[in-house]
Amino acid sequence: MSISFKSFLLIFFLIFCCVSCTNNNVNEKETATVKIEDSVFYTFDKKNTKIIWNGYKTSDKIKVVGFFTDFTTVYDDLDTVFNSPISLVSGLRFSINSASSSSGDEIRDSNLRQYFFNLLTEKFTINGVLGIPGSSSAGLECPSDSIDVIFNVFSIERKIRFGYSFDNKKMLIEIKGPIRLGNEFGAIKAYNAIHEKCYDLHKGGDGVSKTWDIVDIHVKVPVIEVSKEL
Repeated sequence: MSISFKSFLLIFFLIFCCVSCTNNNVNEKETATVKIEDSVFYTFDKKNTKIIWNGYKTSDKIKVVGFFTDFTTVYDDLDTVFNSPISLVSGLRFSINSASSSSGDEIRDSNLRQYFFNLLTEKFTINGVLGIPGSSSAGLECPSDSIDVIFNVFSIERKIRFGYSFDNKKMLIEIKGPIRLGNEFGAIKAYNAIHEKCYDLHKGGDGVSKTWDIVDIHVKVPVIEVSKEL
């Protein structure tokens, strides 16, 4: 009986050890296969971002299209991502090299650099900061589809309200609207200079030379989703 009881204890101990080891292995495997969840953040595709301007001439308001090829933002040298497309643009500081304006016509571009942008900006630089879509820095009501942009022109701040939209299917932010060169931008000197330089070029079929003081701006910013492990 004594030998049988000892044998029973030995068998029970071996079974317990096997079960315990098996459970430990299972727990280790389960722990090893726990998935680290990803969170989605956003950044913008600077390479494919477009800053387009539309000017107008003649009484028929013929459109002249151009765009800036050289611009920088405060995030260019930073690996920065954002929780939402709105936080991506909110407070974004930018600088545009106005000398990089291109309309596809070398003579026109030369005239614009010398007789317009040279007088509109200091050292051909347009500095600015984006507001928060649907909000106003002055505490005034601002529609959700609008954004205030503050430009620094010769050390004077000029705030202009533009339209704002985000297409979550195309993953595209668009900011667009008109700038009135005289009333909003204080660019009368630049406007007069380019009008006089292009007086004959801006004559229409009615023989009247007209340079419109409104420039339409259209910014297209492709948004990129970035997944990061938490």
